[in-house]
Amino acid sequence: MLSAAVLSIASCNREEQYQFVPFASFLTSSAVVSEDAGTLSIPVSLRNSTAAANFLVKINNGSAVQNENFTLAEPANGVLTFAAGEESKNIVLDIINLSGVFTGALDFSIELAPATELAEVGNYNKVNISITDNDHPLVTNKVAGTYTAAQTGVTGSSGATANYSFTVHLTTDPEDVTIIWCDAICKFASDYNNGTDYKGRFSVYGIVSDDFNTITFPGLQPVSFSTGYGTLYLQGGARWSVNGDTGWYIGDETPVNIVFTRTATGWETGDGMAFIDNYVWPSYGGYILGENDGYKTVWTRIQ
Repeated sequence: MLSAAVLSIASCNREEQYQFVPFASFLTSSAVVSEDAGTLSIPVSLRNSTAAANFLVKINNGSAVQNENFTLAEPANGVLTFAAGEESKNIVLDIINLSGVFTGALDFSIELAPATELAEVGNYNKVNISITDNDHPLVTNKVAGTYTAAQTGVTGSSGATANYSFTVHLTTDPEDVTIIWCDAICKFASDYNNGTDYKGRFSVYGIVSDDFNTITFPGLQPVSFSTGYGTLYLQGGARWSVNGDTGWYIGDETPVNIVFTRTATGWETGDGMAFIDNYVWPSYGGYILGENDGYKTVWTRIQ
């Protein structure tokens, strides 16, 4: 805990006197580094001090283990030393690249502890570090990545048809190597996921085939957003129109999957899709209903 001041209160007149003490702190509580980054520098700041001060650097192994996945380059002796007048130092880690070996994301943490009398550590006295694995099969097989999406023949609940372009990110799942997460499966999801209030809440998952040539997004999977009509669910299927009335045909509320197929430049599907509520009806107008006849989503890889 931060001891930024020592408080003394006289019982008779409640006089207060503050004495500030030196303290060191990380600038953040977490950091992410790629396994091929080479090194990672973690800044540490020292406040309220004009004298020299020392701090112990404690490594807490997790799924990442010191000297197997990383080494402590600076300070090599595990003691971070601030000279008189210094206000910032770096802890430097050498990241060991296990190229060609899939380990998944690896995590560990570093803590600071005072080693000088009258010195303390701040609230940010621990930083959690994650080493990302570039050998993930969905990365090496070019499934995960950033894409430009083109949706054509998209029909909103108002009945108007339009074409749209937006950015899609496909990201890996931390626990299942067959799962890919999509933050913008349609224009509706893109609009909300990129907003301040709903960022990330319309992401949906897909299952990648063993040959990495198809991604199947299960129908009726919920998203982390609810309306006055209940939870929203992603659903595949086809629109229907009878006597001028239109709706979304999903059968007996049976899940209808959405399947993307690999192309030379990315992925595409002709399956319709929508976000529906518990009343089995599209909850929001615009950008959400796909006509099976002439409807297409094409993802072109950017990186």
